[in-house]
Amino acid sequence: MSTGTIEVGVSHGRDPHTAVEDALDQLSEDPNLALVFFSPRHADEIEAALEQLPDECHSLGCSTAGELTPDGYTQGEVVVALVRSPYLALETHRITFESNDPRSAREAGRDFVLGAIEKLRDPGPCLDITFNAMLRSLRAGRPTRVLPYFMIELVDGLFPAIDYYVDGINEVIHRFNFLEVYGGAAGDDLRLERTYTLENGELCPEHSAVVVFGGHRTEDRRLLGLRVRPRARGPVPHHRGRAE
Repeated sequence: MSTGTIEVGVSHGRDPHTAVEDALDQLSEDPNLALVFFSPRHADEIEAALEQLPDECHSLGCSTAGELTPDGYTQGEVVVALVRSPYLALETHRITFESNDPRSAREAGRDFVLGAIEKLRDPGPCLDITFNAMLRSLRAGRPTRVLPYFMIELVDGLFPAIDYYVDGINEVIHRFNFLEVYGGAAGDDLRLERTYTLENGELCPEHSAVVVFGGHRTEDRRLLGLRVRPRARGPVPHHRGRAE
């Protein structure tokens, strides 16, 4: 039976399969979030290794130019951090850039954040009581006040218009105080040849960005003394700095 305990499992090593297995062994229940950072030399193995994760676990990651682990800095390894929390509503989102044009990249960054927010609402539920009102305010450029969410964003480190893309993200997160944002750009052991991003166990096409976006689940509003108005549920659609 599921409990209210939050658990974290962290493992690292040169064998991706063993790293995932060891992290899973540290948890008493299935994780719902996996963060995976890996040397690009493991790009051919990482997808198969992540097949060990349960279907309900969202995963996000990227290649590195060195890895930070509980035991210090390493190179050529895979780092897996698993989180099991009954309090999180999570969704992942990805984009592949179609143009290196600065204006297009800036718009992509802005739409990327808003698209991630909208995906989180689809399977419902997250903490904001007036989610639709919040989205309307964001789209119209009006200030809005909501309870906090978090976003972890990773982008292909060799995308030529990366600075403009980040400007688009900042346009949203700096204007509206509703997101705690973490992330960076993928590395490739300083070879400057190919970097990788990963979403839900799959490597993304070149010049992609990925994000996991989350907030508290609806039922946890009661813990905060908030009034809950259940939302009618229909069929749920299927969605699917340099990391060092």
